[in-house]
Amino acid sequence: MLIRYFPFSKMCGCNLARFRKLGRLYIMQTTNIYQKWLNHELGDAAALEAMCRTLRNLQDSLEPLSEMEKAARAQISQVVEHLGGRAHVEGFGELQITSPATINGYNRAALDALITDWEAEGQSDIAARIVACRNRTGRVGSLRINRLNKY
Repeated sequence: MLIRYFPFSKMCGCNLARFRKLGRLYIMQTTNIYQKWLNHELGDAAALEAMCRTLRNLQDSLEPLSEMEKAARAQISQVVEHLGGRAHVEGFGELQITSPATINGYNRAALDALITDWEAEGQSDIAARIVACRNRTGRVGSLRINRLNKY
């Protein structure tokens, strides 16, 4: 089914330009603070406090958009489901409802303990076969922020 794209801002009466402007303002403030820190015009603690304050303000400004996105996605899902689970929206893209899935996983700590037990019991061949099935993947380090409170 082909559907013409209609901007969400017109559909809900939101002023998305205001949010874009706020985003540019916060990025500009953070960049200025960061540049001052790089130039040693601002100390570590002061720069970090100012950048975190800017981040909090940005997150607070984006929260209403996040809620609007969730609502829009739920509504779009219902329409796509009504259309048979697939749709193409000109100027936007392909939409598809995916089936629910169950993902099997293993408790790594329990499996490691089992391997240790088997090795201690002399069943190292079974333990080695399980260890050989392990996959290791890397992950890039990132900044983790655990907020104390919302405000």
